[in-house]
Amino acid sequence: MGFFSKLLAKRAEREAAADMYGDEKHYFDNLGPAESPVNVEGRVDKKNPVPMTDAMGKELPWGEVMPHEYNQYSSGLGYEAYFTQIFNEDFPEYIVTSEPTPYLHEGIRFTFTRNGQVRLIVEVVSDRQTSWSFARKCYKEGIPYMNFYHDHQGWWNVRSYVTNRVRTKLGV
Repeated sequence: MGFFSKLLAKRAEREAAADMYGDEKHYFDNLGPAESPVNVEGRVDKKNPVPMTDAMGKELPWGEVMPHEYNQYSSGLGYEAYFTQIFNEDFPEYIVTSEPTPYLHEGIRFTFTRNGQVRLIVEVVSDRQTSWSFARKCYKEGIPYMNFYHDHQGWWNVRSYVTNRVRTKLGV
């Protein structure tokens, strides 16, 4: 592999990583002291657990305490059924198909198709596994890609968070 091929491969990897984590990473990078899940001493308030809120008082979709908004864990559904429900109800203009991730033990891949074209691929995977090679493949082929973790501590996958991320990626 030549120098330029290696350079382009590294660039594709970085851009794929940005696609996977960029949308939600800024939430964590921009947390101020008032929005942090810990008190001034650096400990979580176990006596008065409440969902985290932003500066405007709106509940955040992550934190030690489950938000009140409908989410993966309050739904009573498994992660596959939960995401299937949201995608079918909130994106009726797309044909959404699913299949197990062929290279991971725990995961499901959703493909959003419209007018015969693949518009987005969403994977719901364990936070113990990575899908970098598939994300790079999608990026190289010009197919938008994103993922959600179904088992990451404190990430509740509230409906609005899931829907907003997918809408943003689809450009709708």
